[in-house]
Amino acid sequence: MKKSIAVIGLGRFGMSILKTLAESKCDVIGIDNNKDCVAEAGKYVQHVVICDSTKKEHLEELGVQNVNHAVVCIGKNSQASILTVINLKELGVEKISVRVDDEEYIKVMQKLGATEIMFPERDFGIDIAKRISLKDSTIEEYYELEDGFVHVKFKVNENFTPIKIKEVKSIVKFEVLVALIIRGDIAILPDGEAEIQPNDTLYVIGKHAKVVKFESYVNG
Repeated sequence: MKKSIAVIGLGRFGMSILKTLAESKCDVIGIDNNKDCVAEAGKYVQHVVICDSTKKEHLEELGVQNVNHAVVCIGKNSQASILTVINLKELGVEKISVRVDDEEYIKVMQKLGATEIMFPERDFGIDIAKRISLKDSTIEEYYELEDGFVHVKFKVNENFTPIKIKEVKSIVKFEVLVALIIRGDIAILPDGEAEIQPNDTLYVIGKHAKVVKFESYVNG
């Protein structure tokens, strides 16, 4: 079953989210009170409407209470964002992501029931910093998980001296989990006795800084 998502607020930020979700084959409804934004969004999704999201009855008429996830991207109009989150919560929407442009509204939105806070200015800076830190690494895949944890994939260089995972942890205390080792055509679910060998492909989970440090140790 497709995941149904309402994107409320179709400025540049909201539009980019709507387009990405549409490309991911999600069932998306776009909502904005600006007809030009609605017309633009109509190029990417079939279901897009002009609506004042600060009015709960308007959202209810659209069936927003039936979506799996609502993404509030209204931006600098904090009052409209607050009222929209309240309406979504009262309608029973379980997952609510909301954009904030001021740190003082983070706790407000969390107390109102937002399950995810999007802070574009801060998060954009963090993303740039992460990309810079990965620039000279061999990390091929990078996925963000919950609570600051990430999941990465990288290949061990051919000059690496084989070492057991438990020895790596005892020597340098990286606090990472080597979740999977690919060696040729073989997939290995490693324990502490498993060896990391040259040309292995590793799937590693941990905090960003720890994972980057671990990759640097292996391939430095």
